[in-house]
Amino acid sequence: MDSVTAYQGFFLVRYLTSALLSVLIVRSPLAIQDVSFFELWLFFSTMLTSFWSNGIKNGYLASYSRKESLQGEALSLALFFLLQLLSVALLVLLLFASDSIWTLFTGQHDMPGKSWLFAYIVFSVPTIITENILFLRREVQQLQSYTVWSNAGQLVSVGLSVWLFGNVTSVFVAMACWSVVKWIYLVTILKWDYMGSIVWKGILPFFRYALPLIFLMLLGNGMELMDGVLVSRFFDSSVFPVYRYGARELPVSALLFTSLGAAMIPLIQQNGVVMTDLKARVTRYMHLLFPLSVLAILASETAFTWVYGAQYSEAGTVFAIYMTIISSRVLLPQVYQQAFHQHTILVISSVIELATNLVLSLWWMTLWGLFGLVAATVVAYSVQKLVLIVHNWVVNGIAPSAYIDLRVYAFYMFSLFIALFLNLFVL
Repeated sequence: MDSVTAYQGFFLVRYLTSALLSVLIVRSPLAIQDVSFFELWLFFSTMLTSFWSNGIKNGYLASYSRKESLQGEALSLALFFLLQLLSVALLVLLLFASDSIWTLFTGQHDMPGKSWLFAYIVFSVPTIITENILFLRREVQQLQSYTVWSNAGQLVSVGLSVWLFGNVTSVFVAMACWSVVKWIYLVTILKWDYMGSIVWKGILPFFRYALPLIFLMLLGNGMELMDGVLVSRFFDSSVFPVYRYGARELPVSALLFTSLGAAMIPLIQQNGVVMTDLKARVTRYMHLLFPLSVLAILASETAFTWVYGAQYSEAGTVFAIYMTIISSRVLLPQVYQQAFHQHTILVISSVIELATNLVLSLWWMTLWGLFGLVAATVVAYSVQKLVLIVHNWVVNGIAPSAYIDLRVYAFYMFSLFIALFLNLFVL
C-alpha cells in the first residue's frame, strides 16, 4: 500500500467511526434530549476549532518540502506548539464567555459537559497533524496502525462509558480522555532532536503564511457551520440529530476526494501538474462511488429507519438529497489553485458559495423545511466548484477534461438524479 492510499484510509476509517459512534449513541440508553446534547456538543467544538486547525494543517502539507521556509521535522514541532498555544488561547476565551457563545450559536441556554469540552479542545486540536506527520514521513505501516487503534479506542471507550453509566456526561468524559491518549502518542512521535531556536522563530512566520488558508477554511467550512446554526436556531432541538445523521455523504466519497486532493498538493508542487494521475484516480473512484451512491439514495429511508429507529426516518430523506453533492465532490479544480497558491480565487469562490447557501437556505426552508436547507447546500457547493473550474480553464489553461472523464461523469450524473427523483416521488 502506498502512502496516499494509507492516508486516505485514515480518513475513511475516521468517518466510519463517526457514523458508528452516532448509531451507538442513538441505540444506547440515552434519552433523545441527551442525544441532541451530544450532537450539539460535538458541533460546537468543531465550529470553534475546525477552520483554524485545518487551515494550519493545509499549510503544513503545502510547506513541508518548501526549501524557502521552515520545513520537515522542525516544521512539525513548530506546528505542534502553534496548535497547542491557539487551543489554550481559545480555552481562556471560553472560561469567560462560553455560555454566551453557546447560546448565540445553538439557541440553547444550558451548556452540557463544559469542563470536559474544554479538555477535549485543548488535547484534541494538536492531534490533527498526527496522520499528516506519518504520511509526509511515508511511514505507511505506522499510519495504518494509528488508524486502527486511534479510532477503535474511541469507539470502545465511548461505548463502555455510555452502556456502563447510561448518561451523557460519561460520553463527554470518554471523548476528553481519549483525546489525551492521542495527544500523548503525538508527543512521542515528534522529533524533539530538531528542537531549537529555529522552531520558535518559525511559529509566527508560519502563522502569518497560514492566515489566508485559515480564512479559506473558515469560508470552506462556513456552509456546514451555517447550516448547523440555522437548524439549531430555527428548528426544535430534536431536529438537530436528524440533520446531523442525515447530512452525510457516502462514507467513502467525501473522504476519498478530500484526502486525494490534500495528498496531490505536495505532489503537484514537486512533480508538476500530474493531471494524468489525478484523472485516473478520480475515474476509478467514480466507477465505485456513483453506483454505490445510487443504491444508497434508493435505500436511504429504509436503511435509516432500521439503523437509527423510526424517530429518525426523515434523516433518510435528508441523506438522499445530500448524497447528490457527490456530483460536485468528484470535481477537484481547487487542487491546482491550492498548489499554485492562488488564494484570491479560492476566497472569492467561497464567498459566492456562502452567499448562495444563505440566500437559498432562508428561501427554501420556508418552502420545504429541513429538506430545503439541505438542497440549498448541494446547489451552493456546485456553484463554488463551477467558479473554480472556469478559473482553471481561463487562467491556468487547465480544461475540466484534463482532470475528469466528462463522458463517464455525465452518465453517472444522469443516473444519480434519476435515483433521487425515484426516492422523492415514487418510492
